[in-house]
Amino acid sequence: MPGHLTLALLTGFACSAALAADIQVTKTEDGNDGVCNADCSLREAIQQANATVGEDRILLPAGSYRLSLAPLREGFVIVEEDANLNGDLDIRYNDLVIVGTGQDRTIIDAENNSRLFDVHVATRLRLERLTLRNGRTSDFGGAIRNRGSLVLDQVALENNEMFGEMGAGGAIANFNRLDISASRFSDNSTYGATGYGQGGAIYNHGCGSATAASPATSAMTRPIADAAARSTTRGSPMSPAAPFSATRAVSTVPERPFSTPRAAPSS
Repeated sequence: MPGHLTLALLTGFACSAALAADIQVTKTEDGNDGVCNADCSLREAIQQANATVGEDRILLPAGSYRLSLAPLREGFVIVEEDANLNGDLDIRYNDLVIVGTGQDRTIIDAENNSRLFDVHVATRLRLERLTLRNGRTSDFGGAIRNRGSLVLDQVALENNEMFGEMGAGGAIANFNRLDISASRFSDNSTYGATGYGQGGAIYNHGCGSATAASPATSAMTRPIADAAARSTTRGSPMSPAAPFSATRAVSTVPERPFSTPRAAPSS
Protein backbone atom coordinates (compact mmCIF):
# COMPACT_ATOMS: atom_id res chain seq x y z
CA MET A 1 0.00 0.00 0.00
CA PRO A 2 1.52 3.36 -0.90
CA GLY A 3 2.09 5.90 1.84
CA HIS A 4 -0.59 8.53 2.06
CA LEU A 5 -1.18 11.95 3.53
CA THR A 6 -4.53 12.89 4.99
CA LEU A 7 -5.35 16.45 5.99
CA ALA A 8 -7.56 16.56 9.04
CA LEU A 9 -8.02 18.67 12.14
CA LEU A 10 -6.75 16.67 15.08
CA THR A 11 -8.77 17.56 18.14
CA GLY A 12 -6.62 15.69 20.60
CA PHE A 13 -4.52 12.66 21.31
CA ALA A 14 -6.00 9.84 23.34
CA CYS A 15 -3.41 8.06 25.43
CA SER A 16 -4.02 4.34 25.50
CA ALA A 17 -2.28 3.82 28.81
CA ALA A 18 -2.03 5.74 32.04
CA LEU A 19 1.17 7.64 32.68
CA ALA A 20 3.56 5.51 34.69
CA ALA A 21 5.69 8.43 35.87
CA ASP A 22 6.76 12.00 35.28
CA ILE A 23 10.53 12.31 34.86
CA GLN A 24 12.07 15.74 35.43
CA VAL A 25 15.21 16.67 33.50
CA THR A 26 17.43 18.85 35.67
CA LYS A 27 20.40 19.73 33.44
CA THR A 28 20.99 20.68 29.82
CA GLU A 29 24.37 18.91 29.54
CA ASP A 30 24.50 15.55 27.78
CA GLY A 31 25.59 12.47 29.71
CA ASN A 32 24.57 9.02 30.87
CA ASP A 33 25.88 7.56 34.11
CA GLY A 34 22.98 5.11 34.25
CA VAL A 35 21.07 7.03 36.92
CA CYS A 36 18.37 9.69 36.63
CA ASN A 37 18.24 11.43 40.00
CA ALA A 38 18.66 15.05 41.07
CA ASP A 39 21.34 15.27 38.35
CA CYS A 40 19.39 14.03 35.32
CA SER A 41 20.12 14.69 31.64
CA LEU A 42 17.66 14.14 28.80
CA ARG A 43 19.61 11.02 27.79
CA GLU A 44 19.43 9.64 31.35
CA ALA A 45 15.71 10.41 31.54
CA ILE A 46 15.11 8.46 28.33
CA GLN A 47 17.24 5.59 29.63
CA GLN A 48 15.05 5.43 32.74
CA ALA A 49 11.86 5.56 30.68
CA ASN A 50 13.13 2.75 28.44
CA ALA A 51 13.62 0.59 31.52
CA THR A 52 10.14 1.10 33.01
CA VAL A 53 6.73 -0.37 32.20
CA GLY A 54 3.90 1.90 31.05
CA GLU A 55 3.82 5.31 29.46
CA ASP A 56 6.25 7.85 30.88
CA ARG A 57 6.39 11.61 30.48
CA ILE A 58 9.62 13.59 30.44
CA LEU A 59 9.38 17.26 31.41
CA LEU A 60 11.94 19.53 29.73
CA PRO A 61 12.34 23.02 31.21
CA ALA A 62 13.38 25.93 29.02
CA GLY A 63 16.94 25.60 27.77
CA SER A 64 19.16 24.26 24.99
CA TYR A 65 19.81 20.53 25.35
CA ARG A 66 22.91 19.70 23.30
CA LEU A 67 23.55 16.08 22.31
CA SER A 68 27.32 16.36 22.65
CA LEU A 69 28.12 12.64 23.02
CA ALA A 70 29.05 12.12 19.39
CA PRO A 71 28.83 8.66 17.80
CA LEU A 72 31.76 6.92 16.17
CA ARG A 73 32.40 7.46 12.47
CA GLU A 74 33.91 5.36 9.74
CA GLY A 75 34.88 7.91 7.14
CA PHE A 76 31.69 9.76 6.22
CA VAL A 77 29.43 7.10 7.77
CA ILE A 78 27.97 7.59 11.27
CA VAL A 79 28.20 4.34 13.26
CA GLU A 80 24.98 3.87 15.22
CA GLU A 81 24.36 2.03 18.47
CA ASP A 82 20.95 1.30 20.01
CA ALA A 83 21.78 1.44 23.73
CA ASN A 84 21.40 5.23 24.07
CA LEU A 85 25.09 5.60 24.93
CA ASN A 86 25.91 8.28 22.37
CA GLY A 87 24.56 9.95 19.27
CA ASP A 88 20.80 9.84 18.76
CA LEU A 89 18.34 9.22 21.58
CA ASP A 90 16.97 5.67 21.28
CA ILE A 91 13.30 5.26 22.23
CA ARG A 92 12.71 1.56 22.93
CA TYR A 93 10.33 -0.86 24.64
CA ASN A 94 7.91 1.79 25.87
CA ASP A 95 5.56 4.70 25.16
CA LEU A 96 7.02 8.09 25.92
CA VAL A 97 5.86 11.73 25.94
CA ILE A 98 8.43 14.54 25.99
CA VAL A 99 7.03 17.99 26.81
CA GLY A 100 8.89 21.28 26.47
CA THR A 101 7.84 24.82 27.33
CA GLY A 102 7.58 26.20 23.78
CA GLN A 103 9.36 26.07 20.42
CA ASP A 104 11.46 29.14 21.21
CA ARG A 105 12.23 28.07 24.78
CA THR A 106 13.01 24.33 24.76
CA ILE A 107 15.54 23.31 22.10
CA ILE A 108 17.20 19.94 21.52
CA ASP A 109 20.33 20.45 19.44
CA ALA A 110 22.31 17.54 17.95
CA GLU A 111 25.20 19.87 17.02
CA ASN A 112 25.46 18.10 13.64
CA ASN A 113 26.82 15.00 15.41
CA SER A 114 23.91 12.64 14.67
CA ARG A 115 20.14 12.55 14.26
CA LEU A 116 18.16 13.40 17.40
CA PHE A 117 15.71 10.51 17.89
CA ASP A 118 15.50 6.89 16.76
CA VAL A 119 12.00 5.51 17.47
CA HIS A 120 12.18 1.73 17.43
CA VAL A 121 9.56 -0.84 16.42
CA ALA A 122 6.56 -1.30 18.78
CA THR A 123 7.33 2.02 20.49
CA ARG A 124 5.41 5.29 20.61
CA LEU A 125 6.89 8.77 21.02
CA ARG A 126 5.00 12.03 21.36
CA LEU A 127 6.87 15.35 21.27
CA GLU A 128 5.25 18.62 22.35
CA ARG A 129 6.24 22.30 22.44
CA LEU A 130 9.92 22.15 21.51
CA THR A 131 12.43 22.52 18.68
CA LEU A 132 14.67 19.86 17.11
CA ARG A 133 17.73 21.41 15.53
CA ASN A 134 20.97 20.51 13.73
CA GLY A 135 20.42 16.79 13.35
CA ARG A 136 22.61 15.02 10.80
CA THR A 137 22.74 11.45 9.58
CA SER A 138 24.24 9.36 6.81
CA ASP A 139 21.20 7.05 6.87
CA PHE A 140 17.47 7.84 7.21
CA GLY A 141 15.98 10.85 8.99
CA GLY A 142 18.20 13.82 9.80
CA ALA A 143 16.23 14.57 12.97
CA ILE A 144 14.05 11.47 13.52
CA ARG A 145 13.91 7.94 12.15
CA ASN A 146 10.51 6.51 13.05
CA ARG A 147 9.82 2.77 12.94
CA GLY A 148 7.12 2.90 15.62
CA SER A 149 4.48 5.58 16.20
CA LEU A 150 5.41 9.27 16.27
CA VAL A 151 3.28 12.31 17.17
CA LEU A 152 4.51 15.90 16.79
CA ASP A 153 2.46 18.69 18.37
CA GLN A 154 3.78 22.28 18.24
CA VAL A 155 7.27 21.13 17.24
CA ALA A 156 9.77 22.98 15.03
CA LEU A 157 12.35 21.05 12.99
CA GLU A 158 15.20 23.25 11.77
CA ASN A 159 18.48 22.77 9.92
CA ASN A 160 18.45 18.98 9.87
CA GLU A 161 20.24 17.04 7.14
CA MET A 162 20.62 13.59 5.59
CA PHE A 163 23.89 13.39 3.66
CA GLY A 164 24.36 9.67 2.93
CA GLU A 165 24.42 8.16 -0.53
CA MET A 166 21.45 5.83 0.07
CA GLY A 167 19.38 7.57 2.75
CA ALA A 168 16.36 9.89 2.71
CA GLY A 169 14.40 12.34 4.86
CA GLY A 170 16.09 15.61 5.76
CA ALA A 171 14.05 15.97 8.95
CA ILE A 172 12.00 12.75 9.30
CA ALA A 173 12.12 9.29 7.76
CA ASN A 174 8.82 7.56 8.55
CA PHE A 175 8.38 3.81 8.23
CA ASN A 176 5.24 3.33 10.31
CA ARG A 177 2.78 5.88 11.80
CA LEU A 178 3.31 9.64 11.88
CA ASP A 179 0.90 12.36 13.09
CA ILE A 180 1.78 16.06 12.87
CA SER A 181 -0.12 19.10 14.13
CA ALA A 182 0.72 22.81 14.53
CA SER A 183 4.36 22.16 13.63
CA ARG A 184 6.95 23.87 11.45
CA PHE A 185 9.74 22.58 9.18
CA SER A 186 12.48 24.90 7.89
CA ASP A 187 15.90 24.57 6.24
CA ASN A 188 15.96 20.77 6.29
CA SER A 189 17.81 19.08 3.43
CA THR A 190 18.88 15.80 1.86
CA TYR A 191 21.79 14.71 -0.29
CA GLY A 192 22.00 11.30 -1.88
CA ALA A 193 23.11 9.29 -4.87
CA THR A 194 20.79 9.50 -7.87
CA GLY A 195 17.50 7.78 -6.99
CA TYR A 196 17.93 8.45 -3.27
CA GLY A 197 17.93 11.54 -1.09
CA GLN A 198 14.15 12.02 -1.29
CA GLY A 199 12.10 14.12 1.10
CA GLY A 200 13.82 17.37 2.03
CA ALA A 201 11.53 17.56 5.07
CA ILE A 202 9.72 14.19 5.32
CA TYR A 203 10.35 10.86 3.63
CA ASN A 204 7.43 8.43 3.95
CA HIS A 205 8.16 4.77 3.25
CA GLY A 206 5.64 3.00 1.01
CA CYS A 207 3.98 1.22 3.94
CA GLY A 208 4.10 4.25 6.24
CA SER A 209 1.00 6.24 7.21
CA ALA A 210 1.09 9.98 7.90
CA THR A 211 -1.55 12.46 9.05
CA ALA A 212 -0.95 16.21 9.03
CA ALA A 213 -3.30 18.52 10.86
CA SER A 214 -3.60 22.17 9.96
CA PRO A 215 -1.75 24.34 10.72
CA ALA A 216 1.41 22.39 9.92
CA THR A 217 3.57 24.98 8.19
CA SER A 218 6.58 25.21 5.93
CA ALA A 219 9.12 27.91 5.32
CA MET A 220 9.50 27.70 1.54
CA THR A 221 11.44 30.91 1.72
CA ARG A 222 14.90 30.60 0.22
CA PRO A 223 16.72 28.47 -2.31
CA ILE A 224 20.00 27.46 -0.68
CA ALA A 225 21.73 27.78 -4.04
CA ASP A 226 20.54 27.75 -7.64
CA ALA A 227 21.95 24.30 -8.35
CA ALA A 228 20.65 22.89 -5.08
CA ALA A 229 17.21 24.40 -5.57
CA ARG A 230 17.01 22.67 -8.95
CA SER A 231 18.01 19.33 -7.32
CA THR A 232 20.94 18.91 -9.65
CA THR A 233 23.33 15.99 -9.90
CA ARG A 234 26.98 16.12 -8.99
CA GLY A 235 29.77 13.88 -7.74
CA SER A 236 29.32 12.26 -4.34
CA PRO A 237 31.87 13.22 -1.66
CA MET A 238 31.89 9.59 -0.50
CA SER A 239 32.24 8.09 -3.95
CA PRO A 240 33.55 10.63 -6.48
CA ALA A 241 32.56 8.49 -9.44
CA ALA A 242 28.94 8.11 -8.29
CA PRO A 243 26.27 10.57 -9.44
CA PHE A 244 25.11 12.65 -6.49
CA SER A 245 21.84 14.52 -6.11
CA ALA A 246 21.41 17.57 -3.87
CA THR A 247 17.86 18.34 -2.74
CA ARG A 248 17.75 21.43 -0.54
CA ALA A 249 14.36 22.92 -1.23
CA VAL A 250 12.62 23.33 2.11
CA SER A 251 9.49 21.19 1.82
CA THR A 252 6.92 19.94 4.28
CA VAL A 253 3.23 19.17 4.73
CA PRO A 254 1.44 19.40 2.38
CA GLU A 255 4.10 20.50 -0.14
CA ARG A 256 5.53 17.31 -1.69
CA PRO A 257 6.46 15.80 1.67
CA PHE A 258 6.70 12.15 0.64
CA SER A 259 8.61 10.06 -1.86
CA THR A 260 8.52 6.49 -3.15
CA PRO A 261 11.07 4.41 -1.21
CA ARG A 262 14.18 2.95 -2.76
CA ALA A 263 15.69 1.25 0.28
CA ALA A 264 14.61 -0.03 3.68
CA PRO A 265 16.28 1.23 6.87
CA SER A 266 18.95 -0.73 8.65
CA SER A 267 17.76 -2.56 11.73
